[in-house]
Amino acid sequence: MTCCQNTSDPEGARGTETTCNAASAGREPTDFFGLDQCEPPRCIASPRLDGHTRARWAVAPTVLTTTEPDHAVHGEFVELVAELRRARTKAEDRRERRGGGLLVRRMPTGEHAEVSVSGVRRQMLTFHIWDEVFVSLNADTGDMRVQWKARGLWSTDDQLAHIGEWVRRVSSWCGVEVSLDDAHATGWTVTGIELCADFVGLSWRREDVGAFMGRYTRGTQDQVRTRSGDDAQCYTDLADKVQTINIGSRRSNVSWCLYDKTGQIDRAKDGANLPTYQSTWEAHGWNGEDEVSRVELRLASRGLTFSTDDGDELELRDPAQLTSENLARAWSHCCAKYRLVELGTASRRERCRIDGRWLAVQRAVDVEPEAMVQHRAVAEDAHGEKVRRSAKSVARGMRRLAALHGARVATVDGLGLLARLADTLASAEVDLDAYGEAYAKLVEGGLAPEIAAARQTLARVLGASVQLDQLVDPLGLYDKRTGEVLVDVSSPTA
Repeated sequence: MTCCQNTSDPEGARGTETTCNAASAGREPTDFFGLDQCEPPRCIASPRLDGHTRARWAVAPTVLTTTEPDHAVHGEFVELVAELRRARTKAEDRRERRGGGLLVRRMPTGEHAEVSVSGVRRQMLTFHIWDEVFVSLNADTGDMRVQWKARGLWSTDDQLAHIGEWVRRVSSWCGVEVSLDDAHATGWTVTGIELCADFVGLSWRREDVGAFMGRYTRGTQDQVRTRSGDDAQCYTDLADKVQTINIGSRRSNVSWCLYDKTGQIDRAKDGANLPTYQSTWEAHGWNGEDEVSRVELRLASRGLTFSTDDGDELELRDPAQLTSENLARAWSHCCAKYRLVELGTASRRERCRIDGRWLAVQRAVDVEPEAMVQHRAVAEDAHGEKVRRSAKSVARGMRRLAALHGARVATVDGLGLLARLADTLASAEVDLDAYGEAYAKLVEGGLAPEIAAARQTLARVLGASVQLDQLVDPLGLYDKRTGEVLVDVSSPTA
């Protein structure tokens, strides 16, 4: 039987496609569908951004309370934030939600949004602009996060312009005029993207989980019927064919999800989301009946930064860099590094032939993989990363302590307190004999070469003796002798 075979260089990351006779080649035809069929999977939606693509922007808290007379949009947003944060009784909340259970407000740029308010000081505001974005705002800290919705992203062929438009709108709420090209310089940072491609004629088997190279956290999910008659997602071994394969987790900088998209659409909102993708699929030959499988690449945090051998960077944390060309480069690189192989075709797993189905995934973009590496900031500066994480943990504790005492977070000089604590640690005398046995062995064994210069500082911080009352009462709120409160932290000016 003559069929379409996919072969690859055992040492390469991307194979070549040839047509040959399976019998003369001495092996079985490629099993694309879980059946003995030869037609390769067909891409009906090339890699593009999907929902859960998100960005972050931080503004000064005073921007949310001070109105600029010459900026009407900003003034209207300040009034909206103040109105939402105003204390309400339960009866008032019920009256507002009587017309359908939703708290709806008109945004300064004209959109209508479903609004939710939470937090002990009503500081957490969420604006859900239907079919477009979720915008969450911490009015105490000025931390603003935007998550784009799939329907808005799939409604246009120019996704970059769509992202740029919402960067401009959200920035204008705070009185700042920002173009997409200047967004990263003004503090906008992409914190995660979901890049997906859709295929017909593509399915996954349970044994594929162990044949995926590049990630070690793997699992499968199937849809099963519970005793109550409802569908529930769970891990199971009921069938050879699986509906979902997770490679990595959402907490990872890089992860994959391979799943049955049409099945997911049918289960979610009784198929109401189908029009989001239908026009794109039909434009690329979908007949409306074939099962559609999705391959989803999720990048977050440091996984969004790539470096080439010649020193150039592909920085996807910059919103202006989310062009179709750059996304294709990221897809090509990740599909070559993380891949599905045919186990047993070579003595070493990393040299095994690439599975024919994964070749179709690689060819969803017409871009050859580049020699790039993803950013490894933690490995390059392990000590600095530990210090940054510890500082964030201390800052969170300070905010929590201030909230428990009824103080506004904006009035607490957290950075100043951290600086004072760091000075105290740096000036403290170090008693090397006080080190525990485990840390002594670590020092004797040597640390990574990248942080050799930081050994002395690390030892000083870990070995410093700090007075207990300095740690228990970093804000200086209590008299150390009597325990009496010295500062009225319930006052906004405390």
